[in-house]
Formats: sequence, C-alpha cells, structure tokens
Amino acid sequence: MRYGRDEYDADEYVRNGYDYILQVWVRDGVIQDCAHPPSMREGNEPCCTANALRGQSIRVAREARS
Repeated sequence: MRYGRDEYDADEYVRNGYDYILQVWVRDGVIQDCAHPPSMREGNEPCCTANALRGQSIRVAREARS
C-alpha cells in the first residue's frame, strides 16, 4: 500500500488523499465527485465510482463493499 502524502485515520481509512480500493479521492473522510464532463454520463447513470459515491463517508462506502 502506498502511503505517500495520503493521510489515514487510526483504522487505516483514508482521511485525505486517494483510496486505491474504491479508486476515489477523499477529503476529510468524504468521497469527492469526479471532474468528468457531463457528456460522460449517460442519462442519470454515474460515469465512475467517484460520481456514484460522491458525498459518502469513505468508511461507510468501504464497509458496504466488504
């Protein structure tokens, strides 16, 4: 696992940085939306994991995937 400049909490969840399991950026423990243009979304379907999970706690999202 790369730690680099990513910040982790005591339970090893990303607090600030990139979560390599879900492939999303995290700020203050919350999944950030992607920067893909709207043209990449088909209807109301998310274009990627970050778009689908935006605004959720990384802890909740990771535990839901377990």
